Amino acid sequence: CKYYDFWFPPRNLSIGQSEHDKDEKDKQGTCASLNCFHKGIMAPFYRLVCCVQADGGGEKWKRVGDIWEEPKLFVNGIEADDVAQGSLGDCWLIAAIAACAQSNPETIKKIFISRTYSVCGYYKVKLFDIYKGYWRIFTVDDYIPVNASGQPRFSNSHDKELWPIILEKAYAKMVGDYEHMDGGWMATAFKVFTGNTPVEISQGKDDTNQYTVTAKDGKATKSNGLGNGKVGAVLNTVQLFNVLQGCIDHSFILAAGCFIKGEQSGPNKETFNADTGLFGGHAYSILACYQAPNQPDAPRLV
Repeated sequence: CKYYDFWFPPRNLSIGQSEHDKDEKDKQGTCASLNCFHKGIMAPFYRLVCCVQADGGGEKWKRVGDIWEEPKLFVNGIEADDVAQGSLGDCWLIAAIAACAQSNPETIKKIFISRTYSVCGYYKVKLFDIYKGYWRIFTVDDYIPVNASGQPRFSNSHDKELWPIILEKAYAKMVGDYEHMDGGWMATAFKVFTGNTPVEISQGKDDTNQYTVTAKDGKATKSNGLGNGKVGAVLNTVQLFNVLQGCIDHSFILAAGCFIKGEQSGPNKETFNADTGLFGGHAYSILACYQAPNQPDAPRLV
């Protein structure tokens, strides 16, 4: 017997409204005109029954057991290399997941109430709901969106390891659908995974040698962001590097967003900087800092 999540079923509306609208354009009396039901008691019935015809019976989803033979929830521990981004613009979430896996894997382990592969496709994940302000347990099945090749469409993993895919799906259920994760902030994900107040260090617009420390303890917004709280210290480049090094030494979870100028390249015309090898508008996990010892003028590497 396989578990089926009626509240987050394998239908286009669980991916996002735009995905649903591509199939529903110019149709009358379909799910697109009945969104009020999403907020009511009829939501699971509506999503499952009313959308079956419009979503083509869910052929864009597969159970993980139909994608891989002998999948596992965890394989040889939890590592940053376990997770890879798919076609969804949730690099901020993937970077946060990888940072947690590298610097403090116990954080990921605590999130998962389910610790082994479920033959019934039943998983429980505990997340801090930033909109409600308390911890919640999200139950999901193992249906995941797939691409034209029948492989995971969004987050992926190595060695048939499921935990990144299940975690991404639980996050999507919390915010409403996958499309709501298309763009966001790493600090928000850190809050969801730990329940703690994240700290953001932002570079000054006019002075690139000035970095402002801000506690992100404000009210959550619909854009996957957290409101600013108390503004703290202002750091220069050397001080920033020392802070990052100290955080890594104490297993803090770190990630960075890039806003850089450069030539546009890539399928989505990302802004690429050849000097740094980084893409603008993209998120990265910070896994280590290094500077040659006893050489204060040596480059600082992050």
